[in-house]
Amino acid sequence: MLYDLDILGFMPESELQILTRLSRLFVPEKNGVIVEVGSFCGRSAVCWARSNDPSTTIYAYDRFAENDFHHGEPLNTKEEFLKNTKDYKNIIPVEGYCPESSKYTDSRKIDLFFLDSLHMNPNDLQVLLHFLPHLKPGGLLAGHDYYSEWPAVIFNVKFLEELIGVKATIENTIWYMQLPPNFKIL
Repeated sequence: MLYDLDILGFMPESELQILTRLSRLFVPEKNGVIVEVGSFCGRSAVCWARSNDPSTTIYAYDRFAENDFHHGEPLNTKEEFLKNTKDYKNIIPVEGYCPESSKYTDSRKIDLFFLDSLHMNPNDLQVLLHFLPHLKPGGLLAGHDYYSEWPAVIFNVKFLEELIGVKATIENTIWYMQLPPNFKIL
């Protein structure tokens, strides 16, 4: 199976199937780069790893709190993430608040960027604008939780549609848009 529903997370199987399909469409067979902001305990990071060749690098950005809560229960997300991803050497955790303390430093362009972070601005918009120049022309910009409970997500997608000139596709609560092949941001 290309995902592990035993890993704590908020993404249902139907949306993990969307991630699998998108990564197969937009990440090259070898040496791809996926960046995910908001990795929590690693459910989607493991999905990316299982859906792609081991040569694909998956950067998993999160604050990885050692004293978090999940449904009212104490949770060490750093410990959980490391336990859940220990068998995937291509998943690289990047700890800290993004983008303030977690910059993208790989010289390679990003094939697929996925945002599932705070769902609030100004943070999410800052994260999107930080990573956008690092995306490969023709690459995929995507995120989670496009619905009325998270108005900042909807605002940001509409903002990006105007900025990039591409209409987003919405499947379940996953949103995504392919950058034009000639896309450049100043």
